[in-house]
Amino acid sequence: MGLTKLSDYYRPKKLTEAIRLLKENDGYFPIGGGTWLIPYGGPEVRGIVDLSEAGIREIRLEETLMYIGASTTLNDLLTAPETSSHPYGFIRETINSEGSTRLIDSVSTVGGKIALGRGDSSFLAGLAAIDATIILFGKMSEDIKLWDYLNDSELRNENHIISGIEISTPENIHSVIFESISYIRSSPPLISLALYLTLSGNLIESVRIVFSSIEEKLVRLEEAETMLLGKELNDELIKKVSALAAKTIEPSYDPKGSAEYKKAMAGLLIERSLIKINSNRGVS
Repeated sequence: MGLTKLSDYYRPKKLTEAIRLLKENDGYFPIGGGTWLIPYGGPEVRGIVDLSEAGIREIRLEETLMYIGASTTLNDLLTAPETSSHPYGFIRETINSEGSTRLIDSVSTVGGKIALGRGDSSFLAGLAAIDATIILFGKMSEDIKLWDYLNDSELRNENHIISGIEISTPENIHSVIFESISYIRSSPPLISLALYLTLSGNLIESVRIVFSSIEEKLVRLEEAETMLLGKELNDELIKKVSALAAKTIEPSYDPKGSAEYKKAMAGLLIERSLIKINSNRGVS
């Protein structure tokens, strides 16, 4: 189809001006890098509001809180010293897993990834697992958990701008693990897992398990999380949780891998991750 009705292009310097343009003009869309809207947008797009100079491209680390502006590119995150070590090193792993080129990473933005909300994004799975908070700018400034935002279609269709995300990491964080399976190292994964876990002594205090490339949306295994909460990891528990994962996920059709294969691999990735956590317990 293409951008056959596109007539207006703006690059505002402030978010207030950007949101005004979006609210006053039907058919205006915000872009970060434009890696999706420009090649795939249709005739409904009459105007583009480019956020690249709106002052939301930054990475800031303050004690146990990391702020990432929405116009920050994936390549910015790959090269930032803030993402070079625990607990933020997983960010680089998830980006590298997506199989995109460095050219795409240099323009693809954090805000754009969140706005698309694709279920095959390892990067989003990692952010959801670590419970990232989205900062919205619109009718009123509002913060919402990434997982809640991705699953709220009504909110996502409202006029607002994703201005950034915050990642809070408690002192008792033990593990943020990313695992994936691909046919070829440089290709997008057939299935990937992001797992976040904190301990209180030897007991699991909090845990989030998020899969990508299972369905159109990310998949969170809340039943498995409940099974782990308040428990001490051991071989028997690990087997039970991995079996539950293989049993409960319902993969969408994918010509690259059957549903049965993905179910088996989901169990394997859970088992592999929990064994790794158990063997490294007490090591941050």
